[in-house]
Amino acid sequence: MHGLRFAPCRGLAALIAAPVLAWAQNPPAPAPAPADGVVHLAPYEVIEPKAPETLHQKLQALDHVFDGPFPELRSGPLIEAILWRHKYLAEHPGDHALILTTQTGIQVKSATTIYSENGRVYGSSNAMGPHRLFKGIVPADLENPKKVELIRSLIQRERDAYLPGAQDTRADLAYAADPTGGDNADLAGGPPTLGKLLILAEETGDYSVLARQAGSGAKSQSLQMAMVQTYLQPQAEVLDWTYRAMHDPARVGLIPVALARIEFKKPDGKPDGYQAVVFDWDGNHYIYNPDRGTQAVPLPRNPVTGLPYLVARGGGMLECAYFCVTYLAAHPGEKAVLLPGTPAAVAFTEKGSVGIFGLALGPFRSKPMDGAGVARVLASPASLVRLRDRLAAQTRQPLPADMPGDTADLQMRRAFLALQAAGISSHLVSGAEPKLTFTWAGGSFVYGPDQVLRPASGG
Repeated sequence: MHGLRFAPCRGLAALIAAPVLAWAQNPPAPAPAPADGVVHLAPYEVIEPKAPETLHQKLQALDHVFDGPFPELRSGPLIEAILWRHKYLAEHPGDHALILTTQTGIQVKSATTIYSENGRVYGSSNAMGPHRLFKGIVPADLENPKKVELIRSLIQRERDAYLPGAQDTRADLAYAADPTGGDNADLAGGPPTLGKLLILAEETGDYSVLARQAGSGAKSQSLQMAMVQTYLQPQAEVLDWTYRAMHDPARVGLIPVALARIEFKKPDGKPDGYQAVVFDWDGNHYIYNPDRGTQAVPLPRNPVTGLPYLVARGGGMLECAYFCVTYLAAHPGEKAVLLPGTPAAVAFTEKGSVGIFGLALGPFRSKPMDGAGVARVLASPASLVRLRDRLAAQTRQPLPADMPGDTADLQMRRAFLALQAAGISSHLVSGAEPKLTFTWAGGSFVYGPDQVLRPASGG
């Protein structure tokens, strides 16, 4: 991350129009595997840039922000927040931290890490600084969805107050920082702070506003150069080291991530594309390019369980195992059984009816029946298989086998994390020959780099 050079940055405004994304990829060469080929979640040290008191001090410090793995990343606030959160929780394992974003459509405009410390709740972001106190909010509120949404609204309100045309009233700004009605003098009027300028840059995609604020003259030219060096690095370099950081469990934990080419069609119908770092986080699939910002694509959800699908190529059996475990955990009085043969499907009970779930067919439910009727249906697996085959022939609703930019490595990570969270015994091997192994229903299975699920040797 040292010695970076820079190129002009295109504004986001001309690039926000959502392209037609194709399920295509151009993955990089796999990273070398550890000696034992196993992913280790090792601790690591992050050098956190401190927020100086003045814009002048901040500009002077910009030449050194890439000395540590917490970059000031152009149009990448969510990635910065993920880095910051991982570092903070490694140092404060007894505390809580979550990430809240603000969006315009699918475009992510900001990401703020909300964290607890010594019984209080703070926010950390480039624009807000690393230690913004939320008065009236306590650590227990981070487990309360309504309180979390209140914090999100306060963040958005503060950002809105700094945008052109906003009503920068003292009361509005004070409320944004303190919902109990207290006062924060630093938010009231005065010249633009670095935080305000960063909000403008994030919202518009025009990071040159930061350099322009340095003014003119020989002394200011060096400050402008510092801004350019920090925020306007060449796209290819930014994507390269961002992917390597996000793929390293020692830096961010285990995250499904890939460096890929995103394909789309221009308004005239001609194909086009761009390189991006793609990754999963908190139920969304994100596409990051420094000149296009970060876009959020929701992961498709299972209509029965409400949980995100694994979205793994050739992963019908994976989805069925995951369905059975998660469905029965949420409905302990019900039953779920795997049907033999293909396409992979599961028969399950739901409040007196029998349903069939599978990737190649929409969820089917029978009419309600009494307990004896349900028992008779479950006792006839051949009848259920015939029903499955008839549904598969008549009602095909396949889910996408890939999210934009997915690779085999990313999909294995996605499936591994979901299986682990569900309590299914699984093991992930990373490197040139990645594979996912898991044990379920008395059998062991291997999901290899060809993305074909096979019984494990001796399983």
